[in-house]
Amino acid sequence: MKIFVRTHAAPKGARQYTGAKSEDAFYHNDPSDRPFIAAVADGHGDPKQNVSTCELAALVARMLCDRKILDVAALCDIVQETIGQDFAACKSGAVATRVLFDEGGFQVMCVGDVRLYRFVPEGEDDFEQITVDHHPGNPVERERLEPLVYHAQTNPKGNFFFYPLGSENPTRIMSGTCAIMVTRSFGDPEMRPAIISDPSACFAPLDTNVRHIFALCSDGGADIVERAFVAARERDNASLDEFLHLVQIHTPPKPGDDVTILLIELTPENA
Repeated sequence: MKIFVRTHAAPKGARQYTGAKSEDAFYHNDPSDRPFIAAVADGHGDPKQNVSTCELAALVARMLCDRKILDVAALCDIVQETIGQDFAACKSGAVATRVLFDEGGFQVMCVGDVRLYRFVPEGEDDFEQITVDHHPGNPVERERLEPLVYHAQTNPKGNFFFYPLGSENPTRIMSGTCAIMVTRSFGDPEMRPAIISDPSACFAPLDTNVRHIFALCSDGGADIVERAFVAARERDNASLDEFLHLVQIHTPPKPGDDVTILLIELTPENA
């Protein structure tokens, strides 16, 4: 199949006043390469270390696109080791998702809350969300965390708190509603206790006789992608550039979070 890519990025609104950069990053190899690999990383860290967080996220995205290392667990170990050496003094980390396409289908590796969507041109749904977020309210995450290190409780406001087993009080690392605190993550050693299971990858076949549109995005771009895909259903066989235009017009002037979106089109060779 032939592969085409379009990108869209916007920093969150607050950065417009501080001059700080977006802490999202993306990378992909040449669309003619097989396998074709793309990754988006969403950095997080001390606001005073914005530049380091940006650099860390960029390194994670780039390393995840290494076509020489296809073993997911080994690749994640290499990324974490490199990040640990190069950014040892930084209070920064990054979550990321990588998608790999070859002639047989696609493989998704999710290390945190970066989403992969597939446009559904027909049927009841406008899109399929392929990845599952690692947030405290996700029942899958509660099941993953509780037997290992944490037990979860819900406060009167409905927020989830994760406690170390045997402890009555949550620590800064374990508590709160922020997904960073309980997600798998690269980087900052204070985030490392959350990496308590091996990263996993799933594979799905693709029909090479039909066109496919995917969107790989940071969580700040999720609502934008969903609205754009809904709007695309109203158009007859929208081009990839039309998808990009829909993403652009559905991006608010001052986003509440950094936005990074990769639109990936796969078309049959004879199309």
